[in-house]
Amino acid sequence: MRYKKGLEEVGKAIINIGVASVVFAVIQPIVNDKFSPTLSVGAVFVFIVLATVGFYVVSLGGDCNDKDL
Repeated sequence: MRYKKGLEEVGKAIINIGVASVVFAVIQPIVNDKFSPTLSVGAVFVFIVLATVGFYVVSLGGDCNDKDL
């Protein structure tokens, strides 16, 4: 089943989008002295949701060493 590798890659991309949301909504405002707690809490919530979905999709992909590949 070739879709397993694709699911893993999609899951990794979803996790990367979550990490980018934290970087752009939390870390960058701290560096620019424009920190907003409300925006930061929202970004962390988005990260948690995207990370959970991403890890679930990666787990659907299973192990790359399966005989189905």
